[in-house]
Amino acid sequence: MNYFNRIEEDLNLVIALASEKYKQEIQSIFLEGSYGRGEGAFLLKDKIYYPINDYDILIVTKKSWDNQMYLDFKKLVKKMKVPRLDISILAFDKLKKKKYTLARYDLIMNSKIIYGDKNFLDVVVKFDQSKIPFREKEQLFFSRLIGLLLFKYNRSLDKHYNLQQLSKSVVSAYESNLLQNNIYSSSYKSNRDNIDNINFISIGDKDLLKQAYCIKLEPSLIDFEKINEDIFFDKSSIFVREQFYKLLKEHNRIFESVFWYNLYFWIRPRRIIQILISFITDKKYIKDLMLISVQLKIFLNQFELEEKEFRSVKKGLEIITRQKFENMEELIKYVIKTRMGWV
Repeated sequence: MNYFNRIEEDLNLVIALASEKYKQEIQSIFLEGSYGRGEGAFLLKDKIYYPINDYDILIVTKKSWDNQMYLDFKKLVKKMKVPRLDISILAFDKLKKKKYTLARYDLIMNSKIIYGDKNFLDVVVKFDQSKIPFREKEQLFFSRLIGLLLFKYNRSLDKHYNLQQLSKSVVSAYESNLLQNNIYSSSYKSNRDNIDNINFISIGDKDLLKQAYCIKLEPSLIDFEKINEDIFFDKSSIFVREQFYKLLKEHNRIFESVFWYNLYFWIRPRRIIQILISFITDKKYIKDLMLISVQLKIFLNQFELEEKEFRSVKKGLEIITRQKFENMEELIKYVIKTRMGWV
């Protein structure tokens, strides 16, 4: 059995549930992410290929969000061969609205319709990547930054897992700058193949990037025992920091000062409104922002915080989360668990 058969078996479970129980409610189902691009990774164990990335599924409904539908599809992961099934549900009317997000761009450029109208994307407004705002480039960078903290403070005994998480951080940092320079592709393979043509990456960093992409895309070709985790981590940390400062500089030279960037991070007009709304609702938005801010501070400060900075961060987090942190280790563990979705 080859690995393509293993994907098909899993996706048939999604298609069967849609057609048997939710045929009247569902317009289309998209396979997004790595497998939607045809670039999902597989690991060879005991002569069998196992998919190791998550499945990213977007369900487009005719009317609105359906919580029972969400729970029913999530249950399918118990029968699948992947560690996680990420489900998004979006009403048809909302999908049609003009929205310049990276997720929307990737959906248009490189996803696969596995159920419903195969021409469904014709109704979605197409746009050039130059219209994607800076906050989306930040989000791409931050989305995998936790992998570095995870290695530093919660290293797994599984060497492949550790290197996979570090590689995701490296790739996301690189691709955030590709997006900033309007040379991003929704294909990991295309971004990898373009590395030698990028003039803002040093030769040594290009070797690191190629290795990171290989770990991400073709792990069965890697002899993980020959890779020194600590050296890979050190190189990755330096590279990701450099890419962060480059991202800030390309957006606005004033942000070369982290002090000014921190102000910008919190006081954008739209963000202030969302923060105020969050304070009077469930505080989830302000909590997520604070956790992103804290993990960036820890990362930029070489995985440490000065006592004054720690007390400031501790106080803010305790107010928002209603958790008590006795020391920096407890605080960092909470950030990791929350950002990884473990709590």
